[in-house]
Amino acid sequence: MNLRQSLKADFGIEVLVEGGSGLPDDPFVIEPCSAMEATRTQLNLLRGLERGRGELWRLLEAKPVSPAVQRLRINTVI
Repeated sequence: MNLRQSLKADFGIEVLVEGGSGLPDDPFVIEPCSAMEATRTQLNLLRGLERGRGELWRLLEAKPVSPAVQRLRINTVI
């Protein structure tokens, strides 16, 4: 079961993630969609990870890398 399926099954959270592990050298990849859907996926992904790990998070930086890529830096708070 991949992350997308796990978040849907465990928490009812839908994300448009089609790959990646979330690590700096293997970032999450969001399938082609509108800017609104991409933003919703980013927030839902963080909410799902928060629930699964039992951690809170805060956004440190949102930085466009290219027109199609945005890098988010977050800090988790236990």
